[in-house]
Amino acid sequence: MLLAASIRLERRWVVISLVAFLAFSLPHTIWHLFNLEPYSTANAIANVVTLAATVLLPLGVLYLVWRESAAPRKPARAEPGSNGFRIEGVPDSTRNPITRISYAISRRRYGDVVEPMRVYAHNPAVMTGYAMHELAAERATHASERLKHLAAMRAAMVAGCEWCLDFGSFLSKGHGVTEDEMRELPHYRDSDAFDETEKLVMDFATGISRSPVEVSDELFAMLRERFDEAQLVELADIAALENYRARFNWAFGLEGQGFSEGAYCVPPEARITAKA
Repeated sequence: MLLAASIRLERRWVVISLVAFLAFSLPHTIWHLFNLEPYSTANAIANVVTLAATVLLPLGVLYLVWRESAAPRKPARAEPGSNGFRIEGVPDSTRNPITRISYAISRRRYGDVVEPMRVYAHNPAVMTGYAMHELAAERATHASERLKHLAAMRAAMVAGCEWCLDFGSFLSKGHGVTEDEMRELPHYRDSDAFDETEKLVMDFATGISRSPVEVSDELFAMLRERFDEAQLVELADIAALENYRARFNWAFGLEGQGFSEGAYCVPPEARITAKA
């Protein structure tokens, strides 16, 4: 069942196989924890660690499945290439296993295959490297999710990435940013919706996203008073990563995919400037 679940990557298969596995591993682990007398100290420690892993790892995967099932879903499916791809995205019928797994994960998390992934799929090696960076940025926990999301959204505004803002607005609620706060992002410096630390982070993301970069010594010194080295690296990375996303998406003509359809979507800064 575990093998079938790892191939199919469907939620119900994963849940059923892990629950069945736990039905054995949990009582098995408990029994051994109370019967360690025959073992030497080293063997007893090894038993405890390995048996605990047979319970904790499945529980961890079940938690991830639950968390992803609770994530927001795209309201309507867009056809591949419907938003003006400059090259045709790789279709669902591809036989590349890395691409098929990536598509399945994207559908499970967001309800659809994100369009940049269909473009990346023409080069699975590059797609895998990029995905590892995305995973590392997502799993990093030194800075708060809210601060990281504000930095990413501000960077997307400055870079003018419509796809990024469409997708980012869709994800905002899950990162602790309300729709009212999103409406305040275009004039965040004068808004009471954000505290001074959040404004400094958005200043940082703005400076990183300028060409050339505009991060003054004064701004960095103020950030240094509030964040340690690991946090600063994480915040700079997410803003720089958003710029990477933006430039890749624009290069291939990727605009909005309709993720924020029916809800407020933060506009690019270039659009704001043009209206002014």
